[in-house]
Amino acid sequence: MKRIIKSLIIGCCLFGMFPVSLQAKEKKENIMKERVYFKNGIWKMAGDLYLPEGFNESGKYAAIICVHPGGGVKEQTAGLYAQRLAENGFVSLAFDASHQGDSEGEPRRLDSPYERVEDVKCAVDYLTTLPYIDRKRIGAMGVCAGGGYAINAALTEKRIRAVAGVSPVDAGLSTRQGWTGNNTLEAQLKLMEQIAEARTAEANGESPKLVNYVPEEVDGNTHPDFVEAGKATRL
Repeated sequence: MKRIIKSLIIGCCLFGMFPVSLQAKEKKENIMKERVYFKNGIWKMAGDLYLPEGFNESGKYAAIICVHPGGGVKEQTAGLYAQRLAENGFVSLAFDASHQGDSEGEPRRLDSPYERVEDVKCAVDYLTTLPYIDRKRIGAMGVCAGGGYAINAALTEKRIRAVAGVSPVDAGLSTRQGWTGNNTLEAQLKLMEQIAEARTAEANGESPKLVNYVPEEVDGNTHPDFVEAGKATRL
């Protein structure tokens, strides 16, 4: 993780985001964390805002949005990166995606690529309302699927001045082609038919059909990535 954080800091330096007076300083432990809320459409989003040691509301700070992986929440990976970035002088924001964690959204546990990207843009909206944030130095980073969403948001959200992904995943591509990229065209077309049938069923009163990122049970045919992920606590 130290190497990844160092790479993020170097990238932010190139974009002029890094607080120059904090370069080469040692890790700081006295980080403040505040629970914050902002809106994505009608949904109220819940986030944790991390403030660096010596934070002064009259100052101006670079900010980085930390986007969690698929199936994660703000207290896990995104929160760890937000904490470390705050230790290096940034204001950082980790939040729960729409429909997940402490954020609002129905149905629960939905991971919608469109809404996930919009979540990031709404997080930028929120940061611009804080008087101590330098609007010209807002960046975004994400882990796994969160990395894909952060990068996609940066394509059209020009207020994001620097972006980074840690093992980023294109959620749409992996859904279509499978985790290993081996799904045939026939399998992809069959999946689209299944999605169409599920939408019709839901429109006619049936409960949403949930498909887990990680299978409930693993066996000899389970990909090693999901075997490892299956060891994590389910929320």
